[in-house]
Amino acid sequence: MSRLFSLENPFMQFLSKVCDMLILNVVFIFSCVPLFTIGASLSALNTIALKLVRREEPYIVKGFFKAFAANFKQSTIVWLVSV
Repeated sequence: MSRLFSLENPFMQFLSKVCDMLILNVVFIFSCVPLFTIGASLSALNTIALKLVRREEPYIVKGFFKAFAANFKQSTIVWLVSV
């Protein structure tokens, strides 16, 4: 029974990734509420999703807002030009 709830269990690792992506998507949706910030939100979403795949970023929300702030100016300009 203890093996079923072990963190090394592949099913638990899968559930962990699903929850991480769910949290990331909720943060993305809330940061897209002002339509002005969609470009920066997409950039941060992509950055953190790639870091999750590479297993580099342990903190999702903190990393998202860090990437959001780092790419805000550049990605907002690109977003406004593309609209």
